[in-house]
Amino acid sequence: MKGKSWLVMFVMVCMVAGFSSQASAWWRRERNEEKFRGGPAQMRKMIAKRLKLTDEQKKKFEAMEQETKKEMKASQKELKETGEKLKAELKKESPDRNVIRRHIRELSGIQAKMQIKRMDSMLDLREMLTPEQREKFKRMVDHRRPPRGKR
Repeated sequence: MKGKSWLVMFVMVCMVAGFSSQASAWWRRERNEEKFRGGPAQMRKMIAKRLKLTDEQKKKFEAMEQETKKEMKASQKELKETGEKLKAELKKESPDRNVIRRHIRELSGIQAKMQIKRMDSMLDLREMLTPEQREKFKRMVDHRRPPRGKR
């Protein structure tokens, strides 16, 4: 019983680590350059510079990023709270499997919601770009994604 609880926790940690590594890989510098080091403001500046965004595009991009940040912060709080509930249930002498499953489903749902928001943000950015900027953005994204099977 105890072994299964730890297995469930291990699988969850692996899932979270996988999502995190995919998100950070998306923002890495091109090809052989070192990983991007900095916060969202520096990332925004880097993207704006590489895509040569106009002042109007920069304002829209910043507004979109602020909205995304607010939503992600709420989701991260929800993720933490649900994770704590799951931990508490797993620590019980006789944990309820249905409660554990419910928390795992909730965690998966929150993670999916966050992943969807990340993709929506990327697509929103892409929609506001000119065709030339869109092509450059596509190359930036393509260079960050390793081919399937080489992750």
